[in-house]
Amino acid sequence: MGFMDKLRARLAHFMQGRYGADQLNLALIVVAIAGSLLGGLLGLRFVVLLTDALLIVVFYRMLSRDLGKRAAENAKYLEKTAGMRKSAREFVNRFKNRKQYHYYTCPKCHARLRIPRGVGKVTITCRSCGEKFEKTA
Repeated sequence: MGFMDKLRARLAHFMQGRYGADQLNLALIVVAIAGSLLGGLLGLRFVVLLTDALLIVVFYRMLSRDLGKRAAENAKYLEKTAGMRKSAREFVNRFKNRKQYHYYTCPKCHARLRIPRGVGKVTITCRSCGEKFEKTA
């Protein structure tokens, strides 16, 4: 058993019964890094201190043994940011598929619809409300 294997085993043993990392911690780390860089570049020592405090909160949450409370905090974070995360995911998917598909919005229910590029003039039937409208893809 090599040094890294022993270290990994000791760390796994230490983390048993502790909460660990989750989506809220990841978001807090990203905010802390961005704030630290911005504060350092602009010479705002107060911002750097706030980001250091934020990292302390992250470590506290990771090492906490109150699993229920940390899971509830993460669930609340996920609930509050669900719309924003969905919009970001849709934006990324639309950008990835921009060469294969046109995206349209139903004029009646505002559902997002996807049509392959290069099919010419088509009649689109909304799968949500049944509205029919014509577009050129």
